[in-house]
Amino acid sequence: MTTPPNNALLDSDQVLLLNQALHQVSDAVFLIDDALRFLFVNETACRNLGYSREELLAMSPSDIIPDVAGDMMTGIVATRSPSFESRYCSKDGRILPIEINASPFEWRGKTCSLCIARDLTERKRLQETLIAREREYRLLTDDFPENLLRYDMRCRCIYANPRIETTLGIPAKSIIGKTPMELFPAGQYREYQDRIEKVLQTDSDDEMEVVLSDPTGKNRYH
Repeated sequence: MTTPPNNALLDSDQVLLLNQALHQVSDAVFLIDDALRFLFVNETACRNLGYSREELLAMSPSDIIPDVAGDMMTGIVATRSPSFESRYCSKDGRILPIEINASPFEWRGKTCSLCIARDLTERKRLQETLIAREREYRLLTDDFPENLLRYDMRCRCIYANPRIETTLGIPAKSIIGKTPMELFPAGQYREYQDRIEKVLQTDSDDEMEVVLSDPTGKNRYH
């Protein structure tokens, strides 16, 4: 009989180690068979949903993910599907936004699927906060009496307020996506673009006066 090396894990040790590791994962982990029964749920799943492990193991995916019908869940378990967003319902009635990734595999003649559900509550909250701030910004800037332009890190315009249309005599939407040099290839605009790029890279303030020409050739100041 061969004695395994001291650092080799026995099969039972490997199972215990894997079980312990899955309970430490910050995402909810579910192991589902092709009869749509839970074979395993980790501690995060129990904590997020408010059910005990015994309660969850006696339930089916449709009990906690009402948006996903039984035939759709069967398809998710049987075939590798891209990640998708859904919602699951906790024991106390809270609806939690989640992103699900499913990885099917064969085991003892059955198709099982390892499903990982990531709680999107915080991400959704941040998205809503950003949307609200952008809405407030637009309310302030759309009626601002001066020209306002915003640029991304590639020095491409991502916002132009309506005032710029009066100044240049062109639609604000025609400026979006362009750099100053693309929009105004001559004159001071090389320096203007260089100065914008420096501000973006250093997060510093700068100020300069630029003479713009509208379609009639009349000089404007920006």
